[in-house]
Amino acid sequence: MGGAGAYNDAEPPGPPTLITKSEAENLVQQYGSPIYFYDTATVIDRFTRLKAQLVHTPSNVFYAMKANYNPYILSEVQKLGGGVESISAAEIHLALAVGFAKDKILFTTNTLQDEEMHEVHNLGVLLNIDSVSRLKKYGEAYPNSRVCVRFNPGILAGEFKQTQTAGEDSKFGIPLNRLDQVLSIIKQYNLNVVGIHQHPGSGIQHSEEFLNSANAVLNIIKKENFPNIEFIDLGGGLKVRYKPTDREPDFRGIFTILSGVLKEITNDYGRDIELRIEPGKFIVAECGHLLLKAIEIKERTEPGKINIGTDSSFSHLLRPVLYGAYHHLLNLSNPDGPPKVYQILGNICESGDVFADDREVPTIRENDVLCLLTAGAYGYSMGSLYNLRPLPTEIVRVDGKLVLARRKQKPVEMAESILRECQFPAKVAPSQ
Repeated sequence: MGGAGAYNDAEPPGPPTLITKSEAENLVQQYGSPIYFYDTATVIDRFTRLKAQLVHTPSNVFYAMKANYNPYILSEVQKLGGGVESISAAEIHLALAVGFAKDKILFTTNTLQDEEMHEVHNLGVLLNIDSVSRLKKYGEAYPNSRVCVRFNPGILAGEFKQTQTAGEDSKFGIPLNRLDQVLSIIKQYNLNVVGIHQHPGSGIQHSEEFLNSANAVLNIIKKENFPNIEFIDLGGGLKVRYKPTDREPDFRGIFTILSGVLKEITNDYGRDIELRIEPGKFIVAECGHLLLKAIEIKERTEPGKINIGTDSSFSHLLRPVLYGAYHHLLNLSNPDGPPKVYQILGNICESGDVFADDREVPTIRENDVLCLLTAGAYGYSMGSLYNLRPLPTEIVRVDGKLVLARRKQKPVEMAESILRECQFPAKVAPSQ
């Protein structure tokens, strides 16, 4: 995050590599590929360091679990005293099962259906409502209830257009110029607004964007508007390292500035108000690698252009196709080979299934184990079964030990699952 400051000079540029050549090759030999590999020590490190930069007291980190909902990762956040920001009832059920208390879960709504609203309310989890119409429906259904309100600060921020979650055209949050409507609904149904929330986007490039977005919403937090505020949630979107030249931001300067504003607010209220942030990528992106194998090598029509077909695809890591996002690629099997320029392709029946285009990598041979870095966020969680290719195996390093968290389905198992779910009267013939 540029501007104001600052980078963590204690950390070298570029994303970390958390697995050795021998470890990766042994895992692929034992479990096949592709594999998502996660390191929980990195999760603990990122959470702890970020929490230490929240100079305001009290404060907490609510992890955006949509980034990666692996239970082993959720468990580490829970043990650290953090909370989770959820966006579906299923995420809430998972968080509760892992051990999060209800008051450590915030449910952020978007185009919320009545059925889910009732389910979440009955679970005793706080709803963070982001539209005037839904706030009114919630008030009608549950007058006198506690609620959090998400506002749109009106400031665009985020690495990609698709991940900018504020601004005048955004589907997220209640525009600040609708404050009077919000206050009217609160009064009409005696709603107890205990939290105010905003989130401008993901992968925020400049600290000024984050500060301006936060200040726009902080300006409306007054006792006459929201007398019972318990917390202010400034969202997430903190940038992480994807490219070799990327540096890890230091957010202490931002949170020091915001702490001054928050102190004025708490003085006005005469009591403590908790500051919350809800990072997803910052907690888990760098903890994860996608291990995949080079399956075939094709010379392209243009001399010197080489295609590498792999055993993974955008069904496993969608970000390069969806956003044009960069993920650094390593050849773990041949790290010292002479560099060549490749196009790294997936195995899905789509021409756009490309991980990297014109990327210089140490010479790739068939069956080499490749590694895509910074793949712990929005990888598996955005995966699909397109072309009926199974999702990868997940391996988690917990307390220094490797744990098989989830095994890749076999083709027969996938077919059987479909027939079972569709209640179709047929059986799959076993593989010969």
